[in-house]
Amino acid sequence: MKKFYTLTLIFLLSTGSLFSETPALTGSGTEETPYQVGSAADLNEVRKCLDCYYVQTADINLSSFDNWEPIGGNGSGNRFTGHYDGKSYTISNLTIDRSDVPNIGLFGHVGMDGDGHTTLKNIRLVNVQVTGGRGTGALAGRVTGNQNTRIEYCSVDGGDEGFVKGNAAVGGLVGSNNSYRLNNANAESFRPVIFACWADVDVSMVPGNSDSNKIKYGGLTGCNQKGLISNSYALGNVTAGAGADRIGGLTGCVEFRGIVI
Repeated sequence: MKKFYTLTLIFLLSTGSLFSETPALTGSGTEETPYQVGSAADLNEVRKCLDCYYVQTADINLSSFDNWEPIGGNGSGNRFTGHYDGKSYTISNLTIDRSDVPNIGLFGHVGMDGDGHTTLKNIRLVNVQVTGGRGTGALAGRVTGNQNTRIEYCSVDGGDEGFVKGNAAVGGLVGSNNSYRLNNANAESFRPVIFACWADVDVSMVPGNSDSNKIKYGGLTGCNQKGLISNSYALGNVTAGAGADRIGGLTGCVEFRGIVI
């Protein structure tokens, strides 16, 4: 009996379920009755359940958060593996200043290994100022997923003074859109998808960049490694200095049979 309880505790610790919290939101977090997000305080609650369902119910102004903590990522091993539907309401005045911290954005790290489903859709970011380290984007710093990891109908409008800056793998919408499988075999089954999205925000390198690996910058994504980008575009300026090896108006790199359509 003692051995049984010990194994149960190890399982709970490894899955993280022992530490899950219940967001203080209307709804139950299921597909049928998702949590409702209608304010900046509500959006901050999303981080408490990273695998739940959420639906936005009003425009949200994040000006009360002068240095937003990304949902997942942010230098941690946590990922958002749930579903967020912005319903085309805006999220304005996102400000993040976390230079040298990896996986920075409104959502820091998104997606899961295997066959799991993760979705960000109908999210409209307006007036963003985002600074991070390796893997930085206004919407998501890093995607590590599969064909069921989808970012759809999302946009970033930087406004007059908006920007996205980072050390490496930096994009206006997503820093890196990568499969969890790091070789080029069976690519058709393991490509995370960015569909019908756009970004109009300036992308640049953080001054004094110290990250010598994956110095890639793009208007939409910094890198698209075994990922799929379709029906999407970018309008912002992309600027990088000495040391940047891959720079593109849409994406900085397409590797391991990644696709742009």
